[in-house]
Amino acid sequence: MTPKSSAYVDLQEIPAIDITCNHCGSIIRLPLPKIDLNNSVHCVGCNTQLWFDKSTHFANLLLLLQALSDYKRIAGDAKFTVGFSLPYVPASGDRVA
Repeated sequence: MTPKSSAYVDLQEIPAIDITCNHCGSIIRLPLPKIDLNNSVHCVGCNTQLWFDKSTHFANLLLLLQALSDYKRIAGDAKFTVGFSLPYVPASGDRVA
């Protein structure tokens, strides 16, 4: 049986969102809180257009950034925390304590 564990992440602990180009692997890091997002972004590595202002990807990314930024601003006053768990399954050969 493979041991399983998970890592819990409080939304307040997220310092940035990383956008990785699927073409060349370059990363754009968007620090949080972030209010606005450029509506047309090209990869810094290969100049591929990653999104444009009418795309669903842009709209959803903007909503995610705004939601995370808003939560970071108001979380100190909340009577609860919000986060998520990431499952971790060790690669063969990894030791789990």
